[in-house]
Amino acid sequence: MTRGPWRYTTVPGLVEIALYDALRSRGFVAAPEPCMSPVTLGVGVDCPGAVTVWPYEDAYDLHVDVWHRDDETESFLLDIKDFTSEKLLAKKIQADGGDAGGAKWIVVPDHREASLPLLRGVCAEFNLNVATAGDMGEKICRRARVRWA
Repeated sequence: MTRGPWRYTTVPGLVEIALYDALRSRGFVAAPEPCMSPVTLGVGVDCPGAVTVWPYEDAYDLHVDVWHRDDETESFLLDIKDFTSEKLLAKKIQADGGDAGGAKWIVVPDHREASLPLLRGVCAEFNLNVATAGDMGEKICRRARVRWA
C-alpha cells in the first residue's frame, strides 16, 4: 500500500474502529444505519444505545445514539481526524466550511490532544465541537450512564 492511502485512510480508520469497539464492549449495539430505535434493533431497555460506523456512505465516521429513559435519543455525529499538523487540519475545516459530511464533533486521537486549543477556535466558527477519542468515549458513556474506564 502506498503512503497516501495508508496515511489518510488506514491510520484514521484505526481510531474509528477502536472507538466503535470500545462503545460496543460497553453495551452499545451495532446498527446498520443511524437513528434506529431499540425496538427496531430488538434490544432491551438495558441497552445504552447504538453505534453506526461510516454512515451515509462515509459522510462521517461514527454515529452514536444514546437512548435515554424518557424515550429521547441524543445523537453524536463524529468525524475522526488524524492530521500530523493541526494547522493543516484547521485549514481543511475552514476550507470545508466546517465538516463537509455533517458531523457535529471533530475527534482526534488522544496523542493529538495538544491540537485541541487551535481546533476549538476554528471549529467554534462552524458550531463544531472538538474532543480526543478518549474524552469523546467518556462523554458518550457518561450520557448513557455506563462506565467508560
